[in-house]
Amino acid sequence: MSLYKKFIILAGDFIIFYGALLLALFIRYETPITLFLPGGPGNFRSSFYEHLLPFLPVLIVWVVVLYLFDLYHQKAFRNRVVLFRSLAGACLVGLLASAIIFYLFEPFFRLTPKTNLVLFALAFFLLDYLLRLGVARFLRTKEWQTSAFFVGGSPRIRETVANLTANPQTGFAIAGHEERMKENGELRKFKNTLLARNVDLLVIDEEILEEEKDVFLGLLYELADHPVNIVGSAEFYEVIFQKVPLGELKDDWFVRHMGKSRRFYDAGKEVYDVALSLAASAILLPVGLVIAFLILLTSRGTVIYRQKRTGKNNRPFIVYKFRTMRDGEGGALWTEENDARLTRFGKFLRYTHLDEIPQLINVLRGDISFIGPRPERVELAEKYSSLPYYPMRHIIKPGLTGWAQVNYRPSASLEEAYEKLCYDIYYIKNRSFWLDFLIVLKTIKYFFANHS
Repeated sequence: MSLYKKFIILAGDFIIFYGALLLALFIRYETPITLFLPGGPGNFRSSFYEHLLPFLPVLIVWVVVLYLFDLYHQKAFRNRVVLFRSLAGACLVGLLASAIIFYLFEPFFRLTPKTNLVLFALAFFLLDYLLRLGVARFLRTKEWQTSAFFVGGSPRIRETVANLTANPQTGFAIAGHEERMKENGELRKFKNTLLARNVDLLVIDEEILEEEKDVFLGLLYELADHPVNIVGSAEFYEVIFQKVPLGELKDDWFVRHMGKSRRFYDAGKEVYDVALSLAASAILLPVGLVIAFLILLTSRGTVIYRQKRTGKNNRPFIVYKFRTMRDGEGGALWTEENDARLTRFGKFLRYTHLDEIPQLINVLRGDISFIGPRPERVELAEKYSSLPYYPMRHIIKPGLTGWAQVNYRPSASLEEAYEKLCYDIYYIKNRSFWLDFLIVLKTIKYFFANHS
């Protein structure tokens, strides 16, 4: 889904948020239903002004919750059942979060709504569900869809075409697909085909752009006066899947996209890494002491497990974690499901990710960052080095969580490691404070979704 379509939905949520507040207060104070609600009749106008500003921070919370439930993602618009479940869950979480905010900060807000908050949540659910049903309908209409024509026969092109065909809610309509570029003598005919089908976007395989430059330049000339955007398949693949198609990239792609300096971002990230790790260490210190005592109580061995991992520029470092396995256990490089090497308490620590608390030491030491590609064991990094462009993931610091972790399951094979590498390279290319913030939100969602 394109950015401007997400913005339209976001703007609609803003309007519906305060529209739902108006409706809730109107029902509460201006209709006969008031007689059946606690508190009796009241003044609708003054009540609205009392709620207007206090609900502003709540609006931000609700938008974050809607994002965590993927309600700004194309998959939420797949069908009515998915939409209903996602929105119902988001409204329930939003209601609980709003209640906590109002009751924790009651002296600041001077407001502790009960009935009004429930009425608001119900009104928001109803109105926003109708909004998103309308959006889902429009996403499938020609007026809202971008007409895309594909040229190329690579696996990535075929994967993209198949995905867009199966998911019309993405906002792209397939206008055509051909294996090769047209020869010079047929360019005008090809141009007429594109214009006759009202093509907005022409996606061309990277190999074709490289091998048939003359034909491509001729096509650019033919389309110079027409509103048809031309984009390479790798760039379009990134937009749709939010990962890079490693199999289609050449060395020059990495020179153009991976060598950019981000001094302001890197300096800012160092600052918030240190600040957050100090704050988290102070908060989690009592929890860590209890965990250390329980580890000693439930199994023999050391409290802290040390392991050599591969860091920035391929430099090895020692990562610290609470021990979750029986002392001295060897075995497979990957931790398997129901791994017999795990202690009972270790399984709990792995499940809750509390075993990673000591890694805050690594953040303070500068070995890792909060956000970045997860550091692999040195043995695994050597094994993965056979993957194309794998060393590129080591040009930045590894992290506690990353884009691959929130978008793909833990790898237990070379094939799965390859998929995660596609996400890691995407992050390195597009890293920014905004992307880091989205990863934090997705990490929170991942934690609760996998532990509920």
